[in-house]
Amino acid sequence: MALSKNMLKPTGFESVEPPLTPSEYDKALEKYSPEDSIISRLETAVNSFNSNRKMHQDTRAVFEKLVSFGGFRMKGQFQGGLNKKQMKREGMTKEEIEVASAHYCLLEEVTNSYWKEVDDKQKPSWVVDFEALAKAFLSSQFMHHFHWYDPKQLATAMMVLRSFYNYLIVHPVCPEYKEQILAASAICDVAEQELPKLAVVGQSLPGAFNSACSTLFGGAYADVHLSKAARDSWAQGADNVGLDRHEATIIFKAGVAAHSTSEQYARIAALRSDLSDAKCISTESLGLEITAVELPDADVKETYESLRKREGFHEYVHTMGKLTCKRWKIPFEHPVDLPAHLMKAKADMNQRFEFLVEAETLAYCVPGMKMVAVVKELDVGIKWIDCVESMHPTFHTWLLNEQIRDWKEPGPATDWMQRAMAKKTGLAEAEAEIEVD
Repeated sequence: MALSKNMLKPTGFESVEPPLTPSEYDKALEKYSPEDSIISRLETAVNSFNSNRKMHQDTRAVFEKLVSFGGFRMKGQFQGGLNKKQMKREGMTKEEIEVASAHYCLLEEVTNSYWKEVDDKQKPSWVVDFEALAKAFLSSQFMHHFHWYDPKQLATAMMVLRSFYNYLIVHPVCPEYKEQILAASAICDVAEQELPKLAVVGQSLPGAFNSACSTLFGGAYADVHLSKAARDSWAQGADNVGLDRHEATIIFKAGVAAHSTSEQYARIAALRSDLSDAKCISTESLGLEITAVELPDADVKETYESLRKREGFHEYVHTMGKLTCKRWKIPFEHPVDLPAHLMKAKADMNQRFEFLVEAETLAYCVPGMKMVAVVKELDVGIKWIDCVESMHPTFHTWLLNEQIRDWKEPGPATDWMQRAMAKKTGLAEAEAEIEVD
C-alpha cells in the first residue's frame, strides 16, 4: 500500500513529550485545575491527547482499545458538521475547538460510581489505577485483539502507551497519581522485553518430550501423525505433522535415561519395548505458573551425547532440561464438580510439577509466566504437558473491566416475555388450586 503525504507528516509520537514553557504550564494548570474532579481531568486529558496526536489506523486502534477498557466510550460528534479548520474560521478558540470535537467521554457507570463515593461515601465500583490497567490491558485486550507476537505491532502499542503516560506527567493532569503512572510506564518496559519471549515459549510448548508422551499414551497428539499406508492412499500429498511411534519412543526413552529417578527407570525398563502396557492415570486442565528453570548440566548433556553415539539416536532428540511450575488459580475459572480427593489436590497451590522441556525453549522461559494447560500422569510417576491452551505474561492481571465494561441494564420486558410470565403464573396458580381441592 502506498503512503500518502498526510501519512508521512509528523504524528506527535516521534519523540519524548517536550517540557512545557512557563506560560504553557500556567495554561495547563488552569486546564487541569486540582479543584476539578479526577474524572473531569482525565476526560479532558484523553481528548486533548487524542486531539494533539495524528493517529493512523494502527495507533488509533491501540489507543481506542486502551481508553475503552479503562471506562471511556466514543461519543457522537455535535459540532454541526464543521471540521477543525471551519471551526477556527468561525472564530472558535483552540480550547473551544477541543471541547467541541471531543471524541471520548466516560461511561455513565464510571461517573455515577465516582459521585456516589464523593457524595454518599459509598465504596466505588470503579477506581483510578494506572498500573493495574496497564497490566490488564497488555495481558488481555492487547493479546486478544492484536498480533502481539509481531514486533512491529508490539512497538506500536508500547509507543502509544508510553506517549500517553508521558503526556499525563508533563502536563499536570493528575500529579497525585504520578507514581502510578510511572509504574504503568515501567510495565511497558517489562512487556517489551517479555512478550517476544512468551511468543517463543507459546510456539515451542509442549515440546518434543511432552509431545512424545502424548503420542504414545493417548494424549492430544495420539494418531496425529499419518501412517505410511495413509500417505500412500487417501492422504497422498498431505502435510504430515506430529511424531510417529518410533520417533516418540526414542525421544521418551532418551528423556527417561537422562532425567528419571532410579525407581522410575526400573519401572519403565520393566515395560514392554513398545510401552503399550504403560497407563495414563490422571488428566487435569489447570493453571500453571513457572517457578524455576533448570538448564541441562554437564552430566545430562553427556548422557544425551553418549546415547546418540551408542544408540544412534537421531538429530530430533534434543537435550532436555526441567521446567518447574506450581498451580496457578485461573481468574474466574468455571467451577468443576470433582471428587473430594481431587478437589483437595486442586486446592493445594504449593503443589509442584516438573516437566522435561528443550534447553532452547527454557532459555526463553521467565519465572512468573503462566499457562493454562492439560497435564497427564503415567502410572510410573511421570507427568507431561499434553497441550497448552493459553500463555500469559508474568504481569498478567484480571480486572472486572473484562466483564462489566460492555454490560448494559436490562430493558423493560417485551410483550412475549410478559405473555410467557403470565402463562407461567397462571399454570402455577392452577396447580395450587388443584392441590387445595
